Amino acid sequence: MFKFHRIKQFLSNWLNELAEFMDPDTGSLFGPVNGSAASDMEVSKVAEVFVHAFNLFIPTDLTRREVLKMFREDKLKPFKFVWEIVEGKGIIEEIRYVDLCDTFFKRNEFLLEYTVDSANGRTAVKVIGSNNPQRMLEEYTRRNI
Repeated sequence: MFKFHRIKQFLSNWLNELAEFMDPDTGSLFGPVNGSAASDMEVSKVAEVFVHAFNLFIPTDLTRREVLKMFREDKLKPFKFVWEIVEGKGIIEEIRYVDLCDTFFKRNEFLLEYTVDSANGRTAVKVIGSNNPQRMLEEYTRRNI
């Protein structure tokens, strides 16, 4: 019974956070920025996505829009796109299993936390869509304390 309650609470929190992230008029995940309409070009200029692992912030060439589209299709798909970065830079070796652990949405920013089992053991890898990933990570950490 406890697990069910925890899952229900997690989903409720996630939906509330997602609602803050959506434009109430269109239901779009990338609604108006600061109350004014933004073109795809403007959003992609501002959009920065980072991978966070072992206290390193690694920039990617992905846009927030791309990551959220992937996330809607498959919750693990954003990690599949950063997998090469994580393994290629030697941060994590021989990834064996990945699972979505938690999400955090605030304004037009997000943090997706994945649990990764590898030859190094189990670790958390975060995909952060924010112009200031350090601040976003701090907000996420404060929320979970």
